Amino acid sequence: MSCKQCGKCCEILSTIILTNEEVDSNKFLMAKQKVDGEIRLKQSTKGHCIYLKDNKCSIHNQKPTICKQASCPKQEGYLGFAKEDS
Repeated sequence: MSCKQCGKCCEILSTIILTNEEVDSNKFLMAKQKVDGEIRLKQSTKGHCIYLKDNKCSIHNQKPTICKQASCPKQEGYLGFAKEDS
């Protein structure tokens, strides 16, 4: 399934925990916060990733590791979504 840029992954995966390497690199210096001992990306007022803009990841080529590893929420069976045609 190709990405439809629906933004569901950024809505559902709202807690973005950064790896030690990402923290040390200062890549997300202005967008990180410490919560419960973890370094996370800040959230928008809607509780989504702050980099979600017009249903697209505005830092797609530099997104955090956890985002790269996340599966698409629109895949069959994931949170009740039906599989879409590619």
